[in-house]
Amino acid sequence: MTGRGNGFGTATDYGHDFVPFFTNFYDIFPNEMQQIFKGMIRDSAVEYMPRVQCATGSAFPNCQNPRITYMDFYRGDCSDPATCRPDPVEANASLPVVNSPSNILLQIYATEYALAQFPTFFDTSFQNQLFVCVEGSGACRTPSDDAVEGVDYVRYTSDRFLRSYLAWQVEPPPGQPEQVSIGFDMIREARDTAFIVRMLVKRRDVVAFTPAEISQLAALHYTVPVAAADLVIEIDRLQNRLTSLESFFTQLIELERTSGVAGFL
Repeated sequence: MTGRGNGFGTATDYGHDFVPFFTNFYDIFPNEMQQIFKGMIRDSAVEYMPRVQCATGSAFPNCQNPRITYMDFYRGDCSDPATCRPDPVEANASLPVVNSPSNILLQIYATEYALAQFPTFFDTSFQNQLFVCVEGSGACRTPSDDAVEGVDYVRYTSDRFLRSYLAWQVEPPPGQPEQVSIGFDMIREARDTAFIVRMLVKRRDVVAFTPAEISQLAALHYTVPVAAADLVIEIDRLQNRLTSLESFFTQLIELERTSGVAGFL
């Protein structure tokens, strides 16, 4: 899907000629490819995995005659909103997602191939979407005074690595609604997940929430479990997700250096 340089051969009197064809799927279907690769890179099954369709009158988990339904990623002509087909995630929002623990290799390969093969003619648009950096490092610029945190850029400070990660929001170009910042979404997810874990620990330790914390939980549309057993399960689930995100940030930054536009050229 990402490969360039594939071609076809033609027989001649002098042998076999090979004509390379440098276009890949991303050149022709940028929104569709963005959707799929964003899901794989973020390890977000809801973005690209199939759904479960139950027979009429039944619902998951008591699903009768279940069948796998694959999402239709084709968006059509998005240069005009009237001709842009619906987001497949929104169109299948009512169906359960086929989800299984993703292999970290899928994230790494999706990132490496996208960085190396999506850019053409010094086009850094995808690399800008994926850009994540460690605050204070040479490759990480300082946000301007008029930049709004949470809107123009997002920051997440890791208690495990004792460092802050930054990512900037990228506005999608006309006709390409899916071309938004993957790095921004991942850093925001880590920031929000860390906050929720802190709130779960406070509830477990019977510590009252402040009004600001209650408002933030509401903004995230998250309801803290009441039962002690549910709290333990949720803390463990979200802490594992946060650890996975933090570990991938380190790998992502290294891949940006070796497989990005500068490294590839």
